[in-house]
Amino acid sequence: MKYNVRVVGLEKIGNNLKKLTICKPKGFEFVSGQHTMIFLEDGRPFSITSRNEEENLEFLIKVYPEHDGFTKKLNKLEVGDELMIEDARGRIQFEGNGVFIAGGTGVAPFISIAKNFIDKEKNTLIFSNKTKNEIILMKELKELFGETIFTLTQEEKEGYENGRITKKLIEEKIKNFDQTFYVCGPAQFVASMKALLNELGVKKIVTEF
Repeated sequence: MKYNVRVVGLEKIGNNLKKLTICKPKGFEFVSGQHTMIFLEDGRPFSITSRNEEENLEFLIKVYPEHDGFTKKLNKLEVGDELMIEDARGRIQFEGNGVFIAGGTGVAPFISIAKNFIDKEKNTLIFSNKTKNEIILMKELKELFGETIFTLTQEEKEGYENGRITKKLIEEKIKNFDQTFYVCGPAQFVASMKALLNELGVKKIVTEF
């Protein structure tokens, strides 16, 4: 089912990152971790970062002003403009306390899930970014997760893990591999993380694909 919705907020919150807030249409329901298609002529999937019980829907949108594409159109939206969304869908949802591994804006579905944790102290986020400036919502993520590990791939900064997420890093940080592992990010990132977790003997991996 498709819904016509109104933009009620568009806020810049980081490096080429905006928080889009739209009115939640009557009858629209979702499970934390799911996404919906947003249509501006064509459509793109975006994870919902708000709670189901809230009156509005929130999304984190990475915009590329230099590209003549979907996010450039979305970046031109103003409060009061209308767009269209579909019913929520997606395989990522909370299936027990565990370890959340995200690359870039792949952290978005984990935000909505984390807001509904019963015991955040039993969950860990490992969040991979190219540089410190690309880490989004750092303060909020630290508040939502009991332990948050930021990794940087292109620079060395005190207090951060340098380099990509490796088998060695996970073995150093995580001691229980019988818990649920959640992975979200670009397709290549997800594939490499799944392969790594399989090597570590992880039995339960939740991904979008």
